Amino acid sequence: MVPVDDSVASFAAQQLAVLIANNFKSTVTVLSVVSHPLMNPSVQSMAAEIGAQEFAPGQIVRGEYSMPRQVAPPDLEGALSSKMLAEISDWYHQRGNETADEAVRLFKQEGIPAERKVVEHADKADSILREAEDGKYSLIVIGRTGEEEKETQLSGTTEKVVRHSKIPVLVGGERKKLAKVLVPVDGSKGSDKALKLAVTLAKKLEAKITLLHVQEGGFFTLKPEVAKRVGKHILAQAARKTKGIETNEKLESGDVGRKIAQIAEKEDYDIIVMGSKGHGSIKRFLLGSASSHVLHYTNHPVLIVK
Repeated sequence: MVPVDDSVASFAAQQLAVLIANNFKSTVTVLSVVSHPLMNPSVQSMAAEIGAQEFAPGQIVRGEYSMPRQVAPPDLEGALSSKMLAEISDWYHQRGNETADEAVRLFKQEGIPAERKVVEHADKADSILREAEDGKYSLIVIGRTGEEEKETQLSGTTEKVVRHSKIPVLVGGERKKLAKVLVPVDGSKGSDKALKLAVTLAKKLEAKITLLHVQEGGFFTLKPEVAKRVGKHILAQAARKTKGIETNEKLESGDVGRKIAQIAEKEDYDIIVMGSKGHGSIKRFLLGSASSHVLHYTNHPVLIVK
């Protein structure tokens, strides 16, 4: 499933989904969630004061390309009547339908079977999560930011989807290939699940895998030589599961999340595949601190495995 909107990040996620779907012979469902501020009753009461410029059509910008929207926003001057509410809703629905249609065309042009769903809901993340569960999908591919965010940091919608999804979530980034795969390992069940999926990806994509084990500072209450042996053992155990794939091993120390993000950026990996929680995660959290840090501090694609 690929949730879509008019953002550059969404388009990057769609391109990433094309890579995955082509190699796995997948069928794609494009999901457009129609959501706007006037769905909130408290906002409706103030809508008469909102200037029409807040709903200006602007342009769809994707990389170096831009195109004017074909849909004009409704006139928001005057009192907010039920008729005006309907006009506003219709305008957003038209936008949502056009966005979904455009995404479906992209996939079909690449020879990928695709269908679309357009739903209306005040909370985009809730709609995505509900559809993911009801539709029995195997993967969600989603943009890092939404159309409303001007910064490149992780959007609230994407973070909520990653935290609460029961299936793997691939948070997109701008990549034309997936040839270098970084897989952090720590010997946990979550790490093993991530490695298994990374191996499947690497075989399909003919990619190389780098196994990374990061030893946190607290671990060094052990003698350095003992800590090093433990780390090498974890890497060796993981490497045995990557037979037939070109594999490198890295042993590092420091803060786990920071080190993963630093290495991903410095060595320009195409994708990071990691578990949602490792040994260091507190069970009450639905997303481990290392996974959360990586999602927030790298612009590379990150596949979070549940």
